[in-house]
Amino acid sequence: LLVPVYTVRLTPAKAPPLDTESRARREHRREAMGRAAKALPAARQAWKDGDFAAVKAALSALDHDFDYLDSSDAVEIGVLLGSAYVANDEGEAALAAFKRVLDRQANHALRRYDTSPKILDVWQKAGGPIE
Repeated sequence: LLVPVYTVRLTPAKAPPLDTESRARREHRREAMGRAAKALPAARQAWKDGDFAAVKAALSALDHDFDYLDSSDAVEIGVLLGSAYVANDEGEAALAAFKRVLDRQANHALRRYDTSPKILDVWQKAGGPIE
């Protein structure tokens, strides 16, 4: 007779140690989250100021860490970065950024009231829903 137990709690001292690859991934994720926490406020302010080059500069460094971020941060970074690409007439880069957002969270929708028609056009080409 086997009884499955799903809520086993171990003290950290008795838990098996992480292998080096898992430890490296965890550390990379922690560092990526820290960089995102610093870059997002600057990018939001640059977007409000209309400085789209600063948005790209702040967020493009996080592009290779996209998979290590929390979904909410990754979606916000992807939408801001894609929108900055649209503002700089870089349609292909914007389309790629929006597709990465939709791969991460397929049901994320942009609102017509808050978003430029140029951005919405590229968002729709990527397959994103609009409210």
